[in-house]
Amino acid sequence: MAKVLLTGGTGFIGMICSRTFLDAGWSVHVLDRRSPDLNSKLHSHNKFSFQKGDICIVEDVERAILGCDAVVHLAAQVSIPKSFEHPNENYRTNVIGTQNILDASHKYGVSSFQHQVLPYTERLKNYL
Repeated sequence: MAKVLLTGGTGFIGMICSRTFLDAGWSVHVLDRRSPDLNSKLHSHNKFSFQKGDICIVEDVERAILGCDAVVHLAAQVSIPKSFEHPNENYRTNVIGTQNILDASHKYGVSSFQHQVLPYTERLKNYL
C-alpha cells in the first residue's frame, strides 16, 4: 500500500490533497505545526494519521517520512508581510525546512517529491 507524507497538510489545500490521496487508496500521513480541524471526517479514516511537528526540526521530519513512498511538501511561510517583518523565520521555514524535507526524502529513499507553494492572499481567499 502506498503512503504519502503531506507537510503543511492541515491547511485548505492540504486537506483537499489528503482526501484525494485517500480516495485513490493511499495512506496519508500529515506533518504540521498546527493541529488539524477535529471536525474533519479525515481523522476517522483508518488510512489517515497526523503528527504535530516542525519541518525545521530534522527529527520531526525523519520520524514523519519513515515508510513513505511520496512527499507532497506544502508547508511554508507564505505571508508576504510576515516575510518582511520576520525574514529569519521566513528563511528558516521556507529554505531550511525544505532542505530538511529533501534530505530526509533522499536518506529514506522516497521515490516521488512534489513541492508547491501558493501565496495566500485575500484575493486568493475569495476564489477558494
